[in-house]
Amino acid sequence: MNIEKQDWKSIHQYIYNKLSNSKVLNILDILEDIFSEAYYIALFKDVCFAVEKPIRIKLKNDQYHCENGSAVEFEDGDAYYFLNNIKVPKELVLTPKEKLDPSIYLSDKNVEVRREFIRIYGIENLKIYGTVIDKKTYTRTKEQILSVYAEHYNYKIPQKLIDNVNNLKTFEFEYELVDMAIPSNKNLKPLFTALKSAPYLFMKNPSIEAYHAEAVPEGTKTVEDALIFRNGTTEFPLILT
Repeated sequence: MNIEKQDWKSIHQYIYNKLSNSKVLNILDILEDIFSEAYYIALFKDVCFAVEKPIRIKLKNDQYHCENGSAVEFEDGDAYYFLNNIKVPKELVLTPKEKLDPSIYLSDKNVEVRREFIRIYGIENLKIYGTVIDKKTYTRTKEQILSVYAEHYNYKIPQKLIDNVNNLKTFEFEYELVDMAIPSNKNLKPLFTALKSAPYLFMKNPSIEAYHAEAVPEGTKTVEDALIFRNGTTEFPLILT
């Protein structure tokens, strides 16, 4: 029988109110002392397991969670690492994102651990692990881009945006539709095992040479369809960012 501390208090008070046997009450007092120091207790016929109070507990929305250390740690040094209530290897929490080895975590049999790795590492950094099913490049002139910005900002374009446009190395905007449920290498496990298709639209930012990724509906086959879903219109914008 597993008993949480709050349950024990109710049971303890009920028995105290119903019994007057001093021996039984003495046992109850001993158990009360145990519960006051224990974090968790499990009672069986011939044995009792009690867990001491941790010296460290980190929660997020009432779930074990810590992104820079252990979520649960005990005085003897035992420590447990959790992300969104999922027990994960401590290396996933303590290793800087840029030093994580994707091949280790993407081969993990635990789907929830893989999910937390993807969340931390960033789907945009895992593009090479999926299969490209479509790609398209759009070309825009500086004048076209500034014209759209001017209309959007009522002809008061923030200087930062003007600087960004002036600093662009290219005016070609590259898009790729990548199915992350289909591994690029047969030796890799799929990132999303529960889905037959997990398309992501990858957009190359020409100003910083980095990719941004957004999920699009399962079954999307073309960049055009992905952009229509993303922009909510069949008319393609002059600026594709």
